[in-house]
Amino acid sequence: MIAIKLLSIRPQKEWKAVVFCFALSAVFLLFCTKSSFLYPLNDWNDSNCFFTVGKGMMQGRVPYQDLFEQKGPLLYFIHGIASWISFDSFLGVFFFEILSFGMFLWFSYRTIRLFAGKAYAYVLLPVLTFAVLSSNSFCKGDSAEEFCLPLLAASLFYLLRYMQNRDRSPMPFSLLLLNGILAGCVLWIKYTMLGFWFAWMMMIFFDLIRQKHVGRAFLSCVIFVSGMLLTAVPWVIYFSFHHAFYDFINAYFVVNIFGYSHPMGVPSRLLFMLVMLCMEFIKNIFFSLPAVAGVLYFTCSKRMLPDSMARLSVLLCFLFLIAGVYGGGSAYPYYFLIFAPFAPLGYLPAVRFLLHKWNAALLQKWTRKGSVYSLFVLLLFIGCLILSPNARSLGTKKEDLVQYQFAEIIRQTPGATLLNYGFLDGGFYTAAEIVPQTKYFCKLNITVDRYPEMMQEQNRYLKEKMVDYVVMEWSEDKDRSQFKLDYLRENYEMVAEQEGTFDGKGKKYILYRVKE
Repeated sequence: MIAIKLLSIRPQKEWKAVVFCFALSAVFLLFCTKSSFLYPLNDWNDSNCFFTVGKGMMQGRVPYQDLFEQKGPLLYFIHGIASWISFDSFLGVFFFEILSFGMFLWFSYRTIRLFAGKAYAYVLLPVLTFAVLSSNSFCKGDSAEEFCLPLLAASLFYLLRYMQNRDRSPMPFSLLLLNGILAGCVLWIKYTMLGFWFAWMMMIFFDLIRQKHVGRAFLSCVIFVSGMLLTAVPWVIYFSFHHAFYDFINAYFVVNIFGYSHPMGVPSRLLFMLVMLCMEFIKNIFFSLPAVAGVLYFTCSKRMLPDSMARLSVLLCFLFLIAGVYGGGSAYPYYFLIFAPFAPLGYLPAVRFLLHKWNAALLQKWTRKGSVYSLFVLLLFIGCLILSPNARSLGTKKEDLVQYQFAEIIRQTPGATLLNYGFLDGGFYTAAEIVPQTKYFCKLNITVDRYPEMMQEQNRYLKEKMVDYVVMEWSEDKDRSQFKLDYLRENYEMVAEQEGTFDGKGKKYILYRVKE
């Protein structure tokens, strides 16, 4: 029932739109994500961390307890399932990306249809696809934000549909439960994006209070939270069964909160969020401009939403999302991707302008002209290829990558073990088809002074010769203070050294083998 509610597809009327959304997703992602089979490897550190833990999860190793990483367990589970499709490549992840982005487009289509005709939606969907997948925040593909896009887009659609009518009835309990489940899924992927749902439920609560449905308002909150709690049940059972509940709570919540957040006062924090928003606005202009413009338009104009409560709900969802994403004082390029579901709101004022220029029948006739419309989509696709930083790696061969060059050496040792020493997972586990046997299989971005155990344990692995091979990433600006190079010299011998680049920066990778 929940799945049916989520999709709400009427096959006889909307199946073409569904197919179109997933076709757009598949074709554009084929060239724009490094998880695609057109690329030899998704070399992004974060993606490899997710994939390594996911594969370990499928082989009985418990996240946080046996393999230390700090995203949510649902993200690892997705990557674990993807590893059943392909263990040594990101092909399975690619299929999940198509599914996720296709669902994002589907709910964006439904949002556009709330305020404009179907023909306009068909015009705007390729524009949205181009804007998001060519953006700086899309990075290399396979971010936690990417898998949360359809969840936020769905809840935004349900909020707008509810707020669209001035004389609205209370939101059905089934939809409240559903949106609680969507929020719960985000909780177990990356909880910093939950600010949106806090504002979402808050505005529905106050809207019901305003309508004098006091009891219904409190019951609605209970139903929503119940949906979130339902998503927690599998993880409580899983980690309790493996006696890893403390490890789960400590790693995912405690260390995340205190290990990554930066102490600063309220004015400094607000200034940081404003600066980050402005910088990312410029870097992702094709979807940031319509997103911000759309939020402002929906907040200030009575044309789209009828009353102040409805208009305020859009603004607060956007602001609370900003607070959750950037409030900790950290910022990476991929953080901004989660704001993409607001972009269709900015397209709608343009649609209203076009309605005065062309009538819907004329536009519908234009979209049905296969040659003209195909040329339009093709131009957007070419633009996406030109702007996507990933497309520069098209044509790269496996044998050109240091990960596969080192893997050939590692495979010479039957049942070899490997340690990614002192840096984030660089894809060496994936290339060598190895699931690490050490808890701290790589060094995360937590500073050593906040979590010294990580490097202490990695150094112990070297001292006790616990792994057969060690791979290091070396650069001139690397902090070497926590490295125990004496352990390497005493217990390991260098067998390969390779120059490489990552994100345009020169790197040196060194492979060591344990001494007999």
